[in-house]
Amino acid sequence: MTPETPRPTPAAPTAPTPSRPVEADWLALRRPADAAAREGTQRLLGRLWRHLRAHDETGGHGPVHVVDVGAGTGANQEWLAPRLPFPSRWTLLDHDAALLDHPTATGHAQRVHGGLDDLPRLVTGEGEEDAAGPTVVVASALLDLLTGPELDTLTDLLLDTGTPALFALTVDGEVTCVPHDPDDDLVHDAFEVHQQRDGIVGSAASAHVADRAREGDAEVVEATTPWRLTSADAPLLRRYLTDRAAVVAEHDPALAPRAQAWLERRLAQLDAGTLAVVVGHVDLLVLPR
Repeated sequence: MTPETPRPTPAAPTAPTPSRPVEADWLALRRPADAAAREGTQRLLGRLWRHLRAHDETGGHGPVHVVDVGAGTGANQEWLAPRLPFPSRWTLLDHDAALLDHPTATGHAQRVHGGLDDLPRLVTGEGEEDAAGPTVVVASALLDLLTGPELDTLTDLLLDTGTPALFALTVDGEVTCVPHDPDDDLVHDAFEVHQQRDGIVGSAASAHVADRAREGDAEVVEATTPWRLTSADAPLLRRYLTDRAAVVAEHDPALAPRAQAWLERRLAQLDAGTLAVVVGHVDLLVLPR
């Protein structure tokens, strides 16, 4: 698709509502692992800043408006805001008002209870008196929860409005456990299929967005951001393994006994300090030309 080829205007999607709602305690557990995984992504922020300076038609006046989609309790803002090489003002968008209002969500920001259908007006500054300055869309651990049409609509909005975006910590489907267990592949495959139910793209989401953005002549920059978990991360790793086994049993009840036995072996290794798990994620920077 060339820049001159008009894209049909897609219907705005409704707010995604996962069948397993994201819980505040899970978001709290993953914060340290997320932060550690992202420490090597400073080059993406530098590239984003160079892009903003090259395309800012306001002459650099005023802060950059950062719209955080699926903001949850504000972990993305907490990590990203102090590392941005430019002043920013934030809008946090989430379909779960309880997460936006959670006591851990302490960052200074406008909070909007809504979904992806609210994003166009936030990006364009519709109805805002202080809309001067560029806008950047950010999200963390969101893309793999969306359907193909939702990902397409989101990407097309970026391309049509010339809005850059930074999507952090999208799972890529790569999970490595040491030591190996005979049922690792069974658990992995069942989990992956479950995560792609109801049209959700799952671990292919980052590649889906990257491909569509490139088709629209955007520059795309990627960085791997894996979790590297050991017994030092025991609370998170215990929850991760337990939830993984539960999803497998939900996907196929016939697999429940094997998933439970797998979980018991893995938790015993965790308690013994002999388990290490790498969970693949990718950060994606989209820069419309």
